Amino acid sequence: MKRIALTLLPFLLLGTGCSEKKSTSPEEDDQYTLEASQTVGSEGGTISTADFSLIIPAGAFTSNATLKLYACSNDKPFGDRSATRTFKLEGIPDEYSQPMKLCMKYTGTISNQGYVAAGGMVTHPGSDELKPTFTLFPAIDSSGHLCAELPAAEGQSFSFSGRFNKSGASTNGTSLMLFVGLQNYDPPKQTAHFKIYSNSSISGTWKFVLEGAVELAYDSLRTLGLNMDLVPWPINVYTMYLLGDDAGRHCVFSPVYETFNLIVDDRPMIMGDQEYLLTVRAAVMRELAHAILCTYDKEYFNVLLFHTVKMNPQRYWLHHAVASWCEEEFLKQRPLDFDYAQRGENPFAPFRGMQAGAKDDLKSSLKHGGGMYAVIEFLTLNYRVDAIWRIYELGIKNRMHPVEAILNSVADEANAWWPEFFKEYVNTETCDLDYGYFSSLNVVTDSCSINSKEDTYFALWGEYPDLSANTYMFLLNYEKIDTVRFRVQSSTVEPEDIMIMVFSSNDTVLFDTTANNLIAQGNEQVAVDVNQLLKDGYRDLMAVVVNSSYDSPYTGTSEIDLEVWVVPEPEFDYNEFNLAAWVTGHWYTSSGSEYDYKVNPLYCCRGYGECSGYTFTSAWDTAFYNGASKGSATIIVDPNLSKVISFSSSDTTWNDYGGGGVETTFVSLSGTNLPFDYSSPGYLDFRSSGATTCNYLSSLEYKVRSSLGDWAEVTSYWCDPESKLSIQLYKK
Repeated sequence: MKRIALTLLPFLLLGTGCSEKKSTSPEEDDQYTLEASQTVGSEGGTISTADFSLIIPAGAFTSNATLKLYACSNDKPFGDRSATRTFKLEGIPDEYSQPMKLCMKYTGTISNQGYVAAGGMVTHPGSDELKPTFTLFPAIDSSGHLCAELPAAEGQSFSFSGRFNKSGASTNGTSLMLFVGLQNYDPPKQTAHFKIYSNSSISGTWKFVLEGAVELAYDSLRTLGLNMDLVPWPINVYTMYLLGDDAGRHCVFSPVYETFNLIVDDRPMIMGDQEYLLTVRAAVMRELAHAILCTYDKEYFNVLLFHTVKMNPQRYWLHHAVASWCEEEFLKQRPLDFDYAQRGENPFAPFRGMQAGAKDDLKSSLKHGGGMYAVIEFLTLNYRVDAIWRIYELGIKNRMHPVEAILNSVADEANAWWPEFFKEYVNTETCDLDYGYFSSLNVVTDSCSINSKEDTYFALWGEYPDLSANTYMFLLNYEKIDTVRFRVQSSTVEPEDIMIMVFSSNDTVLFDTTANNLIAQGNEQVAVDVNQLLKDGYRDLMAVVVNSSYDSPYTGTSEIDLEVWVVPEPEFDYNEFNLAAWVTGHWYTSSGSEYDYKVNPLYCCRGYGECSGYTFTSAWDTAFYNGASKGSATIIVDPNLSKVISFSSSDTTWNDYGGGGVETTFVSLSGTNLPFDYSSPGYLDFRSSGATTCNYLSSLEYKVRSSLGDWAEVTSYWCDPESKLSIQLYKK
């Protein structure tokens, strides 16, 4: 017997109806009218009205079945494509062995190909709710009626009616089916791997786009190395009027009998919506990927086929993650499910635990997979695209748990690559996400504000599912911070399975964690130089704690503690300095004489200044009774005040001695590591004396010039037991 391919539309919802009630019983729906009732047994029979007839041949039913026919004129699930009234038929057995002939009276004129849509209540994969859905049968015009054959399931393990009604029935438990006639379709167009049934209102340009989209998807997916021969080619492609808030972004995959089917929303095509071009290509790519992936997973295949409730969804997220990755990889655009209604939630999916984030229903599993595509992208970038082949051919095909299949697909241990994934993900190297996705306060585990020098310690703890991560935000509202130190530890997780990394942002630039090595394993500390970050314009810190531990079934949780120490910047606000030196120098003068004598730039440089961190700077330009002085100084002190790290100062002084004589003296000193000597309130002293003083001097210049032509300068210097060098800092 010839079998006719059925085409399920699992996402096709009734947009308008005769009743707002959600009951599946026509007896409770006062908009549907009972028009006929008939008991049919093994001898066959007919249930009919002026507008509807179903002929059941002898031998089709094995026992008596009471059929009830209801009708409604206002319920038009396909809008103006509906050519008949909508009928509900109750009582068809789950199994029948002979094809049945269905005829429905239509109004108007049937243009092009007509179809009979047969449907029933099934579980909607995106919501786990019962929704009506349909399949199409080619129909012929017979005296004003659309007539089609409903095939039997001879030789199949499941019946036709059961395909719709495993999860939905009338109140008395019998099967409930819906029928409506459709019009205005072109004859199918055969491509290399698809048979395309398109609405006649679609332009030739859009039909060409659709043909290209499906073949592009085939060619791209073939490069993954998966067994394409597991799919029964050609696949049927139907353009349909898909109702629902998000139908315009969907193409739906459904396996039935020996055929696979793709259903594409054609409303944007008919309207000529150019923005739909990328959407339809992405949707076809994703759903064709589902078609190929489900051939490796019989349970997932059955869910798509029967839409039964309460089936274990542990694998669905993986299939959806790989299918979404195909959108990004082959079309070079972010997946639809990643950016659409759940965009605030899906990017955070990897943090919720590789398996635990999938929860226990189909809707949350698919939503989780929409965000987990980032993990698939990381694996393919770092371990080559054949990682997908290893996941499916060596894992899923052998009934492995999806997490186990992923872990076995790469040579590295999870604690080597799982933290690396998060580092690249948050660092925007994977998926090219905005840092604000991860730093927004509505997705972080906890947030703390550092508002004053009193905020010095935070103890935070969190429950971490297997293979997950948490984020913690620290708002730097207090600017006098030196460093912030982080440490994570756990009594149940091995240190090598915990990783902490720290990021920061100035709203436009992300702090480079790799270059600054802000990464540590459990029990180790990572220190962040906040003083420098604040100078560079960074205003927050985000700590990401990664848990790489796991145990089957990969949904366990562990407690991990995060300790944070805030080290305030010590008070260092001196505002005056003196710098003095006393060494021996070799002098050379304008008269040609040379001699060794003391060089005594005692208090050569002094003045008022200010501190920024541990750097004191001063500049002066002053006049006095018979002259003027101009210079500058920079002194950098060790935060522990153990030494002056470096200093440099120069001064030019002019003295007017009358009679036209002006003497100019230029002094310059620099040095390093001058040791600390003494302190008292408001006073610091760094000094050295004796022959070792020159160890702290890097340079010394001393020149004297007269406007009358005389001059003297030091050409070299050295230190002896009488030499001295000192720097004093004061608070006044």
